Amino acid sequence: MPKEIQSGVDEFRDGGAANSTNGAPGLPLEAGKSQQVVGTAQPEAKRPKSLSVKELDRKAQDEAARLQTPSLDELIAEYKKPSRPSYDVHRRAYELANGQIRDNYYAKHIHAGALIVKPHGLMAQLSQKRKISLRYDGLDATVVQPEFEAAIWRARALERQSALILGGRSRKVLVEMVYTILVYMLSVLDAIKAEDPADPRVKGDRRKRVHSALRSATKELDRLEAFTKDASKKASLRWYLMGLPVGAFVGFLLVVIADKWSLTLVGAPSQLVKVCFACGAVGAIVSVMTRISRGLKVIDSQQGHLVTLLAGAFRPLIGAIFGLALYVFVQGELIPIATPEGGQTEILFFAGLAFLSGFNERWAQDTIVQSQPLAAVNRTSGTPSGTGSPPSSESDEGPGSTAKD
Repeated sequence: MPKEIQSGVDEFRDGGAANSTNGAPGLPLEAGKSQQVVGTAQPEAKRPKSLSVKELDRKAQDEAARLQTPSLDELIAEYKKPSRPSYDVHRRAYELANGQIRDNYYAKHIHAGALIVKPHGLMAQLSQKRKISLRYDGLDATVVQPEFEAAIWRARALERQSALILGGRSRKVLVEMVYTILVYMLSVLDAIKAEDPADPRVKGDRRKRVHSALRSATKELDRLEAFTKDASKKASLRWYLMGLPVGAFVGFLLVVIADKWSLTLVGAPSQLVKVCFACGAVGAIVSVMTRISRGLKVIDSQQGHLVTLLAGAFRPLIGAIFGLALYVFVQGELIPIATPEGGQTEILFFAGLAFLSGFNERWAQDTIVQSQPLAAVNRTSGTPSGTGSPPSSESDEGPGSTAKD
C-alpha cells in the first residue's frame, strides 16, 4: 500500500478523524473478534449493563422483526448516540440478517460508515466470501471535489467486478484493500468537515489534502485493477483445469461402453473406435498442458466460472470426437489417404492420426473442411490429392478455438 494512504489512516486514527481495524494493514486485531471503530474518541459515558449472548440474540431478533432488519444508516445513527444504548442490539440484528461484521468504520462529523461483512452459509465460509457495505452522503464528496466521489465509485465498481471473476483468498484480499481505500477517503471527508471554514489557512490545506488523497487512492486503485486482471487469469485457468478431468471421465465412460454404440453409430469394430476416441482425448489434454507450460493463453478470463469449467470439460471430448471423425472420413474415402491393411500397423496409424487431431484441432478442422471438395474432385476427375497442410508444432488458436473459413 502507498505510504500516503497508510500515513493518512494513521494520522486520522491518532488525530481523531478516523479509526479502522482489520481492514488496514498493520493494525492488529485479536483473533476471532471484531472491534468497533469511531471517527473520534467519544467522551466517557456510562455504558448500560452488558447482556448475555442469549439475551442479546433475543433482543436482536425482536429488533429485526420490528425494524425489518436494521440498515447501515441506523447503525451509524445508533453508534453516534451518547453511550450507544441500543447499538449492540442493532448490530446483532444486522448480523443475523446479513452476516458477521468483520470490520467497521463510522465517521464522526458526517453521516458515513463502511462495513466488511462475512455472509452466512457454508459456501461463503469455504470461499472466504466478503462484501462491503458503504453509506455516505454524495453531496459531501461532490462539494469537496467531483473527482473524489468518482474515485469512491471506481473503488466500489472494482469490488463488485471482482465478485464475478474472483474467489477465495484473492477476492478476500481485494475486498480488504478496497475497504481500506474507502475508509481512507471517508476519513478525509470527515476531517475536512470538521475544519473551520473561516480559517484562511484551511482552504489551501484542504486543496492539498484532497489532491494528495486523490493521487494516492488513484495510484492504489490502478494497482488493484492490475492485481484483479492477473488474479482473474489464474482463477479462470484453475476452473478450466478443474473441468479437464470431468471431460476425461465422460470420455472414459464412452470408451468403456463403446461395444454398445460403435457398430451402430460408426459401423466399425469397437477396438479401433476405442483407440481413436481415447487417443483424440489424450491429444487434447497434452495440447492444453503444453500451452500452459509455455505460458500461452488458454482461456478467456472474462468468462464466468461455470462457462470456463464447461469449456475445460468439453476440451477432451472435442479431441476425442475429432479423432473418431477423422477415422470415419478416412475409412469413408472422404479424405484420400493410403491406409495400412489390418493388423497392428492399422491400429497404430489411426491412433497417431487421432492424437494429432486432438492435439491440433485447427488442423483437424481444416482437414475435415477440405475433405468435401477433395472427395468431389476425386469422384469426377479421379485426380489424387492430399489432405491439407500437416499439423504445425504450434496451433494458431488456443484449445477450444474454432477454425475460420
